[in-house]
Amino acid sequence: MRDLLRAGFRALGFDIFRYPKGCEQLEAHLRLLVPRRGVDVLFDVGANRGQFAAQLRRIHPALQIHSFEPHPAACAALRGCAANHPSWHVYAFGLGRSAGRAELTCYATDTFSSVLPINALGRQRFSTELRPIDSVEIALRTLADVIENDLRGVCGNRPMLKLDTQGLDFDVLQGAGSWLDRFDLVVTEASLRPIYERAARFGDILEFLTARGFTLSGFFPVSRADDFSVIEADVVFVRQYSVADSGQLGTDDTHPGSSPG
Repeated sequence: MRDLLRAGFRALGFDIFRYPKGCEQLEAHLRLLVPRRGVDVLFDVGANRGQFAAQLRRIHPALQIHSFEPHPAACAALRGCAANHPSWHVYAFGLGRSAGRAELTCYATDTFSSVLPINALGRQRFSTELRPIDSVEIALRTLADVIENDLRGVCGNRPMLKLDTQGLDFDVLQGAGSWLDRFDLVVTEASLRPIYERAARFGDILEFLTARGFTLSGFFPVSRADDFSVIEADVVFVRQYSVADSGQLGTDDTHPGSSPG
């Protein structure tokens, strides 16, 4: 019943969210932003079971998707989610700053699984979710390597990069190399108060992406501490164009940015 009501309201241009989170909904923001930016390819890094990619397919059914998930059980579920969609490709390895191997700790809530150890805040705030279940060795590659070798340099006209890697988002951005200049939209889970040791902070990612031509578009808290301070947030960045270029957004297939050298 809830889904039927929500679908009816959406047809009229409205949406329904549980208060007080209605003002903190990433999906509502992307529902407006993705068509406006003309996004045609999604790179879903840290895809888990395909929740985010499925959400984007509801917004843009023709979207081509590349999902990366090294957690064995989550990746199996992800493959099932993508099975009937020829344009949805699944990769059973992680991405990082460089290629190699890493030990992935699998927690009770698999969305928290990470190659980084948890810190005191993580143990205090997420003691149930961060109960270790298992550990597996995983392969890591770079986004640049995947685009250059697996995709033969084809990553779409206006690709979008989504990151949710439990502490490695900054590493993935650095591993994109000059290919990051091709991306139009970046969604990353930013740590304002990291729950993993050695995880980059939001300020590091903000400075890095700003220097690469992106600007902040949306900030959506995901978790808070007992004092209501933000621990993690989904943050949306868009590539900033000149006034002349911005008038062409969503109207043609030409990316104003330069190709990697």
